[in-house]
Amino acid sequence: MATAEEAVAIRRRLADANPAAYLADLAMSVNNLANRQSAVGRREEALATAEEAVAIRRRLADANPAAYLANLATSVWVLHNQNAERGERAFAEVLERLDGPWPVGTVLRRRADAREDAGHPVDACRDAIEAARLLDEAGDTVAMAGARNIARRVREHATPPLPLWLWAEPPTEAVVQQVVAWVQTPTWDESEALAPDLLHDDAEAAVELLIEANPGNDGRLRLHRVLLHQCRRDGVEQAYRALRAQLAAQTTVQALNEWIAAPDWDSSAAYLAEHADVLLTDLAAGFVRKQGDPIHRALHHVARTDGVEAAYQLADTGARRQLLAEAAVGVDVELVELLAAMDEAFDAEDAIAPFYLGVAAALRGESDAAEARFTRAAEQVFPHERPSLVDVLERLAEAHPDHAATFTRWAERLAGST
Repeated sequence: MATAEEAVAIRRRLADANPAAYLADLAMSVNNLANRQSAVGRREEALATAEEAVAIRRRLADANPAAYLANLATSVWVLHNQNAERGERAFAEVLERLDGPWPVGTVLRRRADAREDAGHPVDACRDAIEAARLLDEAGDTVAMAGARNIARRVREHATPPLPLWLWAEPPTEAVVQQVVAWVQTPTWDESEALAPDLLHDDAEAAVELLIEANPGNDGRLRLHRVLLHQCRRDGVEQAYRALRAQLAAQTTVQALNEWIAAPDWDSSAAYLAEHADVLLTDLAAGFVRKQGDPIHRALHHVARTDGVEAAYQLADTGARRQLLAEAAVGVDVELVELLAAMDEAFDAEDAIAPFYLGVAAALRGESDAAEARFTRAAEQVFPHERPSLVDVLERLAEAHPDHAATFTRWAERLAGST
């Protein structure tokens, strides 16, 4: 006791001088002192000391929940052991300010502990089940297992419906090994072949047991837990079809991110060529259209239609603008818009992008947008660029009789400004 009191006195002085460095240490010493005082029957002192520990750790957890919330929950548990009413109130106050599976689950787990100690097994079991669910969702397997163990200790007081891990009998070693073999199969085809023999509660219980036994190394087990549930619900074939689609999407997104992050043109082209089987697919095209930047949208489109080498010629301004003109005359409006957006990404002040976006809008029949973009282009265009744009407009007027009046008028306007 004397040592605990001395530790509090020393750390209080340190925390007064430098709270950022020593306040957490003071909270630990105050919490320890509360436990010592309670152990020797000094209940009133222990209660006051426990409340001080809660107050200090509440300040710390407010500033940094990830670092100090679990410690705050422990201090509230200690307070609950001294005075259940005050402890319940403190738990409620902490929970009222929290959001998210890990914070709420962490505090509920400690409240389950406290309620079990206080002789309230029904409430303890309810808290423990919910804490286990939330901590499982958060991926904190160690804390989840702790919450599940509390629930198992008071299982006879649980109210239905119960999660499988709580009501199922422990699986046999044979079933556990069968599940291990399934999880460790090297290919999804082999995995699918084994799945039909695992469509029962014992197999699911074995997966849950293995997850609890492998904290920090349970990612594949968690994937198989979902897969087994879907197999039982939807059938093996449909579950594996959905899994393969999900994995393909994940692989595609990862490859796209790595391609987009390439540091230079040569690295980018090499990566796209090397991973063409993943990147130049309809699936990848969908992601690029929705999330890609203008440069990579254009590169991806041309790479799919004309090859990777042709796509990376777009890095050259002259080649890009030649293809723009050809696409406009050839009525490839999508390509015109992609290349114009790419051009604008390289130089937002240049007139070429709004010029071709105006052409694309005209070809789509969007006259107001077409006129606005052309007007912007006409105001920004350099004198030396006008002849080539007039030539494009004359070719467009010839190629697209329905829009000849518009393109001829634009050509005359640009020609008259030279």
